[in-house]
Amino acid sequence: MSTSHESFAVAAAVLTCLLVSPPASAQELRIGDPVFADEPFVRPATALNNSTSVASISGGFLVHSGINSEAARFADDGTSLDAAPFEVPEHQHLSCIDTTCLLVDRRGRGQRITVDGTLLDATPFPIQIDGISAWMVRRLGTRWVVVGHSGRTDELPWVMVDTHGVVLEATRRAIPVDTSGDRYVGLECDAMGCLHSYTVTDDTGAVELWVRRLSPTGAILGAPSLISADSRLGRARAFAHVAMGDVHAVFFEDSDNVEHAVRVRRDGTVLDITPIEVGRVAHRGTFRAACFESGCLLPIEVFNPLGPQEIHTRVFSSTGTLSPAQPLLIPEADHEQLRMGCNPSVCMAVWHEG
Repeated sequence: MSTSHESFAVAAAVLTCLLVSPPASAQELRIGDPVFADEPFVRPATALNNSTSVASISGGFLVHSGINSEAARFADDGTSLDAAPFEVPEHQHLSCIDTTCLLVDRRGRGQRITVDGTLLDATPFPIQIDGISAWMVRRLGTRWVVVGHSGRTDELPWVMVDTHGVVLEATRRAIPVDTSGDRYVGLECDAMGCLHSYTVTDDTGAVELWVRRLSPTGAILGAPSLISADSRLGRARAFAHVAMGDVHAVFFEDSDNVEHAVRVRRDGTVLDITPIEVGRVAHRGTFRAACFESGCLLPIEVFNPLGPQEIHTRVFSSTGTLSPAQPLLIPEADHEQLRMGCNPSVCMAVWHEG
């Protein structure tokens, strides 16, 4: 394990509320609009190197780094549950079910650990085959679904893995892709299946945003639904798909860096004929909004003419409403390293201060 760590500030907050200021100690948040709740806390003994992610676990969070192969647990109140980071296998993706987590590396191989870092598999086991790399890992009820990149333009490899580390070959399939111009936006799952969003570009360059329902075994259910053919989609540069309980939201960023959202029910029913403008959401590589049962916590970029760019937070509700924006990061924080996560009662933000 590395003994040289750069500091991270970690802030914990109760659902729908998150706001922090210079490093100090943790405090409690109340449900409502974002309000001051925690002073960010930095504990060098549990500081991780950068390139981290935040995974929800029972009663808290697992902050992990696939590149540096380290992880540390924090309780809902921000209390560190580990005296020092513990080693985990190198990974590209991590997802937890109860006390077991599945790690999948870039080559599509898996290993399981417990939330305290106990290794359950001595060696990685193959999940994807024929050199297929993992694109995403999602929890689907009491199992995981691993979706891969096949290198082909006409299929999306899909297979499920149970918590015993068994790859369920009967679920292995190739989801067809329209080679005329599909672009995959995202996929989110619940116990009943997954909702998969994608864009289609026609010969004129017009972009349409579509969604389709997948069964727990990856079978396509019914016909796809058109989410939006809004003219701004033709200039869209980034997409994100998240789930807020029974309601999903697909965000797209236009050429002016303004974010819009369209809500969709889990059955594919579109709730917003006109996309909802939500502001300038910070898109940073694989960043995903932190969502809970009734909404998502969005990091909003705010231009500051007198100093560094600021990051504020807003809660985007599953009802389509937005809370007022409130400051989140202090100017010295590295916005590129911001990661957030939510469990049913608390949200946590992690960023790098170097």
